[in-house]
Amino acid sequence: MKGNRNLRRVLLLLTILSLCFGAMTSVAQDELTHVRLGMTPFQDMLAIVVGDEQGIYEQVGIDLEFIHLPYEAVTEAVAAGSLDLGSICETTVVTSWDAFPHQRLGNIFYTFEGSAIMVRPESGMSTYEENLASMGDHSAALTATVSQLEGLDVLTTKGTDMEMGVGAALAAGGLDITDVNVIDLNPDDGLAAFLTGEADAYLGGLPQRFRLVKEGMKTLVTAQDVGSQAVILCGFLTTADYVESNFDTLVDFAKGTFLTMQYVNANQDAAFGRIAEMLNSMTGAQMTIGDIKNLWNKIEFFPTTGAEMYWLLVSPDGNRYWRPRMEFVYDFYAGLGSVESEMDFDEVFTFAKVLEAYMAEHEPDAWAVIQSQSG
Repeated sequence: MKGNRNLRRVLLLLTILSLCFGAMTSVAQDELTHVRLGMTPFQDMLAIVVGDEQGIYEQVGIDLEFIHLPYEAVTEAVAAGSLDLGSICETTVVTSWDAFPHQRLGNIFYTFEGSAIMVRPESGMSTYEENLASMGDHSAALTATVSQLEGLDVLTTKGTDMEMGVGAALAAGGLDITDVNVIDLNPDDGLAAFLTGEADAYLGGLPQRFRLVKEGMKTLVTAQDVGSQAVILCGFLTTADYVESNFDTLVDFAKGTFLTMQYVNANQDAAFGRIAEMLNSMTGAQMTIGDIKNLWNKIEFFPTTGAEMYWLLVSPDGNRYWRPRMEFVYDFYAGLGSVESEMDFDEVFTFAKVLEAYMAEHEPDAWAVIQSQSG
């Protein structure tokens, strides 16, 4: 049962004030916990760098070492012990489950609704927006849009949320992933290939999507057009051993992410300018401060407190409740034979326990409200 909205707003304000006050006290350098953080250069994850540059993670007791890796290398690096935490989304956890059953989602940082299938302007395909305008019906427009992809070549990254974005769009339009020919390349290589004329459609990360828009490509269909099955849960991967030995560090890291988002929201021009600077130098995305403003908490959603995260993602009543998405992804790949081992979703989604511990320590009033409603 959802709580009183006014009470939630009061608790949210009190929480932000208490967290900001608590962050004023820094931890001595020799008391910091060193964390090797694997990062992929996407605009969302780079917010963590902004928070670290502001001293936020030191304030919560963490010394972050950033190790920049391509997305597809993160899981193996975590499994090999080269990273303590690595940027990840839930699809990759599922697709690598057979090989890496000890992985755990130790943090969820944001939900992502920005994936889109891109096509060339001369493709002759009509977009979802065009079909919706002419048909006036969401379901009919989605089916008409997606059906155009049948038998075509689609560039994406297999085993990731990017392939899942293609799969979710196809399923919503009455097709299956086997109805297209998926060409597997990492996001940057796929972008380069698509720009030189390879394949009929492309789905990569948001920087690649923005680049294609600037190059005059058409947005065929987006995750927001498709609906909840296409909403991606992203954060940081770790191992079962790390959770057991460093649970308190995961709680501290969660506090750091919430404080980071509070800083970003309060200092958008400075924060987005820094993110754009880093992103463009790493990827050539050509993203501007305005571009980031147009997606921040519009197609990417970043809770700023544990209470906000709980009501969005962890509560069964939340409109982005984590379990249906995890189960949809697992069923999708199990149906393809890509994953065979059973998955205990509650065990894998360690973040629910981390968030509970975080709120009990740092947001006790809000946590008491949640517990009373759960009872």
